[in-house]
Amino acid sequence: MPKFYIPITFRMSGAVEIEANSLEEAENKVLTELPYPEIFDVVDNSVELDKEAKGYGKIVGS
Repeated sequence: MPKFYIPITFRMSGAVEIEANSLEEAENKVLTELPYPEIFDVVDNSVELDKEAKGYGKIVGS
């Protein structure tokens, strides 16, 4: 049975703890440093096929 390369996109939700001198600074750090949460959830119904991605549908193995 072949294996296909299928790129996807999805939204995730989570929370991070970040050191900052103010809430504004913390928000700015989150948006610019993009720290990924250690625990996260995939947002329901957010998974989509990325048919525009290079190699979409390519057979990659068997």
